[in-house]
Amino acid sequence: LTMNMLAYSKPRRPTLELTNVPHVLNECLELVKHAAADKKVTLLTEISTTQPPIPIDADGIHQAVLNLLGNAIDAVPANRGVVTLKAEYIAVSQTTIIEVQDNGVGIPEQDLQRIFVPFFSTKGQKGTGLGLAVTRKIVEEHSGKIEVISKVGQGTTFRISLPMNPPAP
Repeated sequence: LTMNMLAYSKPRRPTLELTNVPHVLNECLELVKHAAADKKVTLLTEISTTQPPIPIDADGIHQAVLNLLGNAIDAVPANRGVVTLKAEYIAVSQTTIIEVQDNGVGIPEQDLQRIFVPFFSTKGQKGTGLGLAVTRKIVEEHSGKIEVISKVGQGTTFRISLPMNPPAP
């Protein structure tokens, strides 16, 4: 919560360094594996290990992916939930794609328009409404984009696209 508050409220310029994205994603998985195990949620990975290092602020992407994984674990049913973390490098577009998919409740159409609005939450008292706003801010600081595909009762996919050569600030 503190990290999300700081990331949202404080203007910053990301410190871009060539980074091994699979390493960052595996660190995120390590941090959420106990929460997933407690809820008996299956964590699956499809992370290409042949990706070249890309210029990212590792701490920022770490936080963005953690937010998405945490939301996915919250959204899936106990004992039969599945959360998948995927990553691949698309050479043609020189873009890294990171996806977090879940088989959870999905996001109603009327809420899709507001999920990135700060302090909007569908979790009631459990959520602050900052996680997705911060995630979008971090992705945009990398000149990337974030998309969401969701079907109520079937699950949600968040897709982050990060360019290999972001424009100069």
